[in-house]
This record gives sequence, structure tokens and C-alpha cells, in this order.
Amino acid sequence: MLLAVPGLLQAQHRNPIDRQGNCIDLTDLSAPYIHCTYGSFSFPYAINGIAPGRHTVITQQAIDSITCSYQCVLHLNKIPPGETYSVKLGDSIGRAKAESITVDVTVDTNFFDLLVMKYACVMEQPFHVPEQQPRFRFEILDSFGDLINPDCLSADFVASDSLDWNGAFYPPSGTIVKWKDWTNVGFDVSGFHGDTIQVRLTTFDCVLGAHFGYAYFLLTCGQKRIITEVCGDAEHYSFSAPSGFNYEWFWLDDPEHVISQDQSVRVPAGGTRQLGCHVTFTENPSCGFDLFTDTKLRFPLSGCSIAENPCPNVFHFVNESLVSNDGIHPDGTGDQCDDAFWDFGDGQVSYDFNPTHTYSAGGDYTVTMVAGLNDFACTDTSFLKIHVPENTLIDTVTCDSFPLGDDVYWESGVYHKVFTTASGCDSLVTLNLDANYPPDFSLQGDHWPIGGTELAWTQYNYRIAFDNPYCSVDSIEWSIGCPTMLAIPSDDGLSCDLRIFSFLPANDSVPLHAVAHNRCGTEERTVWIHTSYYGVDDHDAAPPVVEVSPNPTPGVLNIRMKGLAGETHIELYDARGTLLDKRSQHNRSDDENTAYDVSRHPEGLYLLRVTSGMRSVAKRFLVRK
Repeated sequence: MLLAVPGLLQAQHRNPIDRQGNCIDLTDLSAPYIHCTYGSFSFPYAINGIAPGRHTVITQQAIDSITCSYQCVLHLNKIPPGETYSVKLGDSIGRAKAESITVDVTVDTNFFDLLVMKYACVMEQPFHVPEQQPRFRFEILDSFGDLINPDCLSADFVASDSLDWNGAFYPPSGTIVKWKDWTNVGFDVSGFHGDTIQVRLTTFDCVLGAHFGYAYFLLTCGQKRIITEVCGDAEHYSFSAPSGFNYEWFWLDDPEHVISQDQSVRVPAGGTRQLGCHVTFTENPSCGFDLFTDTKLRFPLSGCSIAENPCPNVFHFVNESLVSNDGIHPDGTGDQCDDAFWDFGDGQVSYDFNPTHTYSAGGDYTVTMVAGLNDFACTDTSFLKIHVPENTLIDTVTCDSFPLGDDVYWESGVYHKVFTTASGCDSLVTLNLDANYPPDFSLQGDHWPIGGTELAWTQYNYRIAFDNPYCSVDSIEWSIGCPTMLAIPSDDGLSCDLRIFSFLPANDSVPLHAVAHNRCGTEERTVWIHTSYYGVDDHDAAPPVVEVSPNPTPGVLNIRMKGLAGETHIELYDARGTLLDKRSQHNRSDDENTAYDVSRHPEGLYLLRVTSGMRSVAKRFLVRK
């Protein structure tokens, strides 16, 4: 069946070497498996180490300016198409220098049996004899540093007109630079399974010292197999051999007749004929191997199972998808599909061929497995139902802290913690904690007059300040020992705030009593209030003061108000006395600060008037931007 699979650009395939290629990481030339040397044409490996400017990792795409010709229509990119970096070996300064990079590679034919070098060369053409020319050399050595099979596992590239490379005039020296655009060359290393070989690349200037040679390269991997580029019910299929070689395609029943010398060939599909390809080394046609494939139709058959695992919420999924010739039965070769997409049913997906997935919550899930061929050009889907046991849940109420593993929780909330069981499994514990604590509090407050005469009401505001920040209360009982004072709890007594009004002249001390309750306990507190009214107590001991800063101000004015408590009005006037703005606020004390944004008003002189009850103060200030 056909299925649209999201995120195909992120797909990981069963054979990552075929699709991805970058099995050898050269981004860090100081890595222990990479060895850099430099020296002279005659002694290229004399000095160990990285030579600045001669061993370079290129990570930003750019044009090699030396190769520009015909208004730079022809030029060499420093990084090959589809790659993110390259390694530059050598530089554009002559002096008979040489540089090398040697990479240790352990061959595992389960993953790759071909090495493919992507390379590009830039060399001056001094028209010396070939032995004296700038050159770029590739060699495979054994673990002792000795050359292995130089006929099939080495290559030497020398600047020459006979190679039909690109040419560009190089003004500094008045010479022609010959350059080779990005090219692949492959090497068969299938005979070295389990061995560690050394891949050595060397660049040389010319031996006489006046002409340079350098190269860009990457090392990638491949497999000795023919890739079928088409799937499904099509009249013709395309087949591709590994990159970096020469090719001769033929029918097995007519081996002498070469039907194509390209890397890929297109032939009728659905028959019984066997297709073969003779693959040879580009530098020596006597080095090669043969590959074969049938031309039957190919369809994916999806299938999956679960491997045994002791962890109840961890699943190892096994991809059992196979290639079919009819879309119903496996073709008998045991070949698995190229591509895999998994939807685990919990919002998570994977493109791994045999993924492992951990479920964070218990329940029943349907796993969807999509098997594909040729980057999901053809797909088939199978389903798997699984049950994940519920995680351990702790639902508790505490009047104290609650320990869970190495952590201690004090506040109500939902917490998750992973523990490792004796069998090595990750077990998820969820804690639903309702935390409460006995109310431990103090009473804090202030008072100010509301009117301007001795008979005016005086308001007292008090608040319960909890010493434990996680505390809560179910109810608060307030009482005050004075019949002439009216106590009004905010929010019908369920709040921690209290307003008290004294509506008769008084100059006495009265007790304010608060009792707070919650399920963890009860606490009582008493504070003595010294009653006063305007004109007798501290509120008329000093005149009210308004301070503004900065003055001039570019936009935001800081207003400090002293002796102006309770309901306060702030008015803004321009220099002509026009009211521009008015706002009100409730000052809880005799010393309050507030910010006033005047940035929307133009530059000039303004008047600020602050009024509380019968007390009023005016202040002038400048707006200057």
C-alpha cells in the first residue's frame, strides 16, 4: 500500500552506508585515528603533526578562487555537493613541500566492503617530467605501514594535459593551473574483514619548488551490491552499481554483450533474466569484481515483532519486513526492505530499522510499522498492539515534607522520578502531592485617617504574613477588643486581609486577635493597636511631601509620597493648566513609591498634583527627551 510518511528527509535506512556514506569522520584532524605529517617532496612524512594552512577542515562552502576562469563560470567548490565539509591537503605555495593524512580504518564487511574517496585536485602545470610534477596520491597500507596491493589499492594523480582536466590561467606565476572537479574513486577492501588498515593521502608540490599542488577530499563507504532504483508494478527498473568505478553491464545469459558502461542501467522489469555488472578499478581495469541481481518486480512486505525484554515499559521492536515479487509472498531471498518508519502510538516516531522505545505512561498502544523501498516510493504497513503496565502512582496528603528517592518535596504538585530496578529497568514513579502545614504567621499592618477632622474615620489594614511560604488556610477568625471599631474581613473572612474602621475619636490600645485554621493545625496571634485620628497622632506631625525624579525626565517619573496614605489621586496638568491625565491608587502606608509614564507627552513643563483626603501637594517637573 502507499502511505505518506512524514519527515522523509530524516529517514534512517537499513544500510546507512549506501545512503549516507560518511562512515569515516575527518572533522577533527587531532582525533587518535588520524595521523598528520608534513615534509618535502623527497621526504613527505618527515615531521608528525598538523601544519597550519596545509591540513585544513573546510566547513563553509566557497569557491576555490584559483580555479576561476571565464568570469568564474567554471570553478571548483571547496565542498562537494550534498556534503557538509571537506579536508584540504596542501596549499597554493610551492617550495617543494608535501603533506599527508593517514586514517586508521577497521574493516567490518557487515557494514561496508568498499572505500570511496571523493576528491578534487588543483595543480600547477609546469610541464616537468611526470616524476617531478605536483601530484595527489592515495594508498592503502597494512597496520605496519607497508603498501598493500599497489595495483588495485593505490592511485597517483599528476597534472597533465592528457587527463582532460579543467584549466585556468594563474597570473601570479603566469602558468596554467589544471584542476579536477569532484570525482569518486572506489577501492575494494572486502578481503580485510576484521583488520585495521591505513588509508594514506599525500599531496606534493613539484620537486623543483616553484609550482604547487593541493587537493580536497572526503572518505566515504559503500557496499558491493546493486541498488534497485525502482519498485512496484513498473515496465522498466533502473539499477545502480557502487559509486567510484568503471562498469560493464550484461545479461547473465549473454555475458559477452555489454549493454551499458554507465553506473546505472534501465532494463525491462518483471522477467526472469539475471542482470550482471563487471565493476573495475578506475586506475586499473584488471582489478574488479562482478555483481548480479534479478529483474523481478519488487514490493515491500511489512512485518514486525517484539524482542523479549525484562523492562515492562521498554520495547525492542524487530523489523521483519521483506522484499516480495508479488506484494503477497516473500521473494525467498531474505532481502529486507530499505526503509522503515515507526509510529509508537504515543506521539513518538522513529526511522530506525530496529528501534527501542520507552513508554512514559501505561496503557494500550497500537504500533504502526511502515516498510518502504527506494525512499518510501513503495510502502506497506503492519500494526502491532501492545500493553504497557501503569506506572507506580503515589497520591498522598502531607502536613510535612515528603521524601522520594534522593529528593524531598515541600510544595503541592505532580512529580515524576525514574528508579532503576534490580533487573536494570527504568521504573517511573509519579507523585501527586497535596502538601499543607500548620499556619505559622505574624500580623502586619498600618493605619491612616480617612477624613480631615477629629471625628473622621480612621482605617486600619492588617494582613497575615505566613512564615512558611507553602502554608494555606481554610478559614480565619478575627476579633477586636473595642465596640466602637468595625472589623471587616476581606473576601468574607476567607482571606488573610482585614480592614478595621474606627468611627469615634479614640486614643487607646485595643487587642486584635486572629485565629487561622487548616487541616494540619490551628494558630492564634494577638497584636495591640494604638488607636489614633487625624490631628492627634503622627499623621500631622509633618506636612505631606511629594518627591519626583529624575527631573527633568525622559519618560518615566518616579513619585515618592510621604504623609499621603489611603485613597490617593494623581493629576497631571500642562503649563496652561489643562488636565491631561488622572489616576487613583490606594497607599497602604505613609511612605509610598509609584512609577508614572509620561513618555507620550511632548517636551515641556508640567504640574503634578497629589491629593489624599484634605491633604494636597503640587510638584512641577520637565519632560526632556
